[in-house]
Amino acid sequence: MASAADLAAFLRQRLGSADFDPLWRAGPRNIRRLGLALDPPSALPGDLEALFLHRPFRLPAQACSDLTVLASHAGFDQHLTTGFNPSLAARLGLEELQPLEWDGQVIGMLGRAAAAAWSSWQSRLESEFGGLETWVPPRAARVQQLAVVNALRPELVLAVQQQGAGLYLTGQPRGRGLEQARQQGMGLAAAGHRRIELWGLRQLARELRMAFPELELRLLEA
Repeated sequence: MASAADLAAFLRQRLGSADFDPLWRAGPRNIRRLGLALDPPSALPGDLEALFLHRPFRLPAQACSDLTVLASHAGFDQHLTTGFNPSLAARLGLEELQPLEWDGQVIGMLGRAAAAAWSSWQSRLESEFGGLETWVPPRAARVQQLAVVNALRPELVLAVQQQGAGLYLTGQPRGRGLEQARQQGMGLAAAGHRRIELWGLRQLARELRMAFPELELRLLEA
């Protein structure tokens, strides 16, 4: 059994509390079963004691009043999607990670892997995220350095290419950024906003299982 305080402390350390504290709403102190969702589900299993939400501000005031509600929004986006995310880097085989800064904020990372053809990278990314929403094949035959970025704008494409990146990985595709990648001959893979967030939710579940092996976790997303 985990305590609500221990779970909140874990989230605070892992994801920070820049926008709000992870203990969104107090409820049961002792947690046996925790549900995880991006948005408030329309229906919940009746045996949960706690719920984690990525967007808790969509939770009606009187909903889930008998549950402990845990949450993270900005920290989740920064550390569990396409920001500076060493967990994702490890799964993609990236090393020599460098934070990618823009306007004084860390918005992603640069990393190096064994050089591989675009077809190999495409298969690897589709397997990791369950598909890609869109992509631009690189002009180069092989890609070794990746930029993982929480935004897609033409100036960012140019900036990471100047730092040696041959493939730009992001979530939501944006037209002007895609066109810039095509013009520059840079590879680009946009997994899609929801796929990236679901990856983060599954990764959070993996880490919670390791930290709290006695906790029963329910992913409440299709």
